[in-house]
Amino acid sequence: MFAGYPEIRCPPLRRLADILDLVAAQAAQRPPGWWIVLGGFDEMQLAERRRPTRDEIDAVAAAHPVLLVHFTYHEGVLNSLGLQSAGFNEASADPPGGWLGRGRRGRLDGAVFERCFGHVEAMARGALLASDRDGWFARANAYQERVLAAGITHVCDAAVPPNLESLYREWQDRGELRVGVTMMPIADAMLADPAPRLDGAATGPLDGRLALGPLKLFLDGGVHCAMCFSLRDAIGQFAVLIGKLLRAPSRVPWRLVFQQRARWHADGSVHTGLLYYRDAELDHVVAAAGARMHAAGNAAIRQALACLVRTRHTVLPGRIDHFFFVDNDSARQAAEHGIVAVVQPAQLSVTGDWLLQTGLARRLAYHGYRLMLDRGVTLVGSSDAPSSEKISPIPLPGADGAAPSTLP
Repeated sequence: MFAGYPEIRCPPLRRLADILDLVAAQAAQRPPGWWIVLGGFDEMQLAERRRPTRDEIDAVAAAHPVLLVHFTYHEGVLNSLGLQSAGFNEASADPPGGWLGRGRRGRLDGAVFERCFGHVEAMARGALLASDRDGWFARANAYQERVLAAGITHVCDAAVPPNLESLYREWQDRGELRVGVTMMPIADAMLADPAPRLDGAATGPLDGRLALGPLKLFLDGGVHCAMCFSLRDAIGQFAVLIGKLLRAPSRVPWRLVFQQRARWHADGSVHTGLLYYRDAELDHVVAAAGARMHAAGNAAIRQALACLVRTRHTVLPGRIDHFFFVDNDSARQAAEHGIVAVVQPAQLSVTGDWLLQTGLARRLAYHGYRLMLDRGVTLVGSSDAPSSEKISPIPLPGADGAAPSTLP
């Protein structure tokens, strides 16, 4: 979202203790019961290579519900009061499209993933906007100045729930909005089914500096994006992990792999990560409204391409955001049907460490721009800011990272 939350910057923060000190400082400035939300932590940039736990956050802010937002905006960490405020406890079942992190004997460790995270983020956002609307405008104006200083006069906010759409319109009415904004609608909770927004205004109307863009559809997760491997690829991947462990013993590759939920399919393939929609459900939403799809993993990209071919809109070309894990077949199909890949080269500097830890199947290219260009895919640059402080709001500087077209 355009203004986001106060940031946890990793770097310069390099230790869990640094993050906890920041939470403690926020708690000292807020009355008990006030939500503390800090965005942008990346455990791969911390010395401990792990996220904080509910108990660690409790030790510095027990009287405040706390949500620490991961830089992907697909997961976060809560303290005990945050879990309680969100209605989560040890008896809570994982809902469709999300899950709760658990430790020994099923105790919640504070981690919330995908739609569980979206539920909490919407609750915390609503509470903060009800008590500190001026804080949102202050952060929005500060970020606007940064964008204008970079020479940008129009941005696309790719995740605008109803209460933030109202704030954008109020921002314009106040006479403070000085950049053009295309708002891509989502449901009230990030990552939730956007069906309630289908009855809203049509894509395209311009109101001063504000335009309503296509619906934003999240097809898969962040770190838990939807991937599909052959059995041979899966065995090869396991061998790579063994080799990395022998060369440089570390728990990190194993921790990353065990976070993924692997499923065997009848065709002998291995699927990991999360797909939000069945094909028929996705077709219904896309046929009813212009949509731009978040698809990062190769399984999600495959689903997005098939849906766009089946439900072809003639006004605008189909667009898929991210397109992180590309293979020959998906690149060929995108080119054949004129489907645009909206790519974020700057993400390489943020997410590359994850892939270097686990390796990648040879038939897949991570940010495979050369492969896509050779097959004739149209690429559109995007910054994905402000998902990480390391990412500039200007797409062009991130293009420097596009030279290595495949991360091995």
